[in-house]
Amino acid sequence: MSRDLSMQARASVFVALTHMAVADGRLDPEEVEALRAAAELLELRDVGLTDLRGAAVDTGKGPPSLAKLPFEERAIAVAWAAWLACADYRATMAEEAMLARIAVQAGLDPPLAEELAVLAWQIRLLSPEGMTPGEELATLRSSVLELLDERVSRSADSSEVVA
Repeated sequence: MSRDLSMQARASVFVALTHMAVADGRLDPEEVEALRAAAELLELRDVGLTDLRGAAVDTGKGPPSLAKLPFEERAIAVAWAAWLACADYRATMAEEAMLARIAVQAGLDPPLAEELAVLAWQIRLLSPEGMTPGEELATLRSSVLELLDERVSRSADSSEVVA
């Protein structure tokens, strides 16, 4: 995530990720580790992860709006949420529904959100053994930025053909 984001914006991304982590009604050790890695990459300190396992997270209001974040950051947040959905190597229907809600809150169109989810799941499921959650999330961030650049290039190429 960009260091240019305010603390409040980074906290909103983290809150969205916590909604994803508890979407299936439980918080697995892999999800706690993933939240720790995300907090570190978001440069958030003291987010209370020590006692998070087994703690109640208020998901009644749903994930926060991410619509005011820059487009790239919204895409990364959705990809990270998708990655978190399979942090325990399984994605439940509840997690997929939460991912859709987060994508809506980020203002991303469904085809892009689906493409980001596929990318996230590929990185999670195919990453080499020994790769840490933080390394996977950093790899995913870079991959999302590359994907967005490719989409812009394809769009520019298409408009040149039409013109």
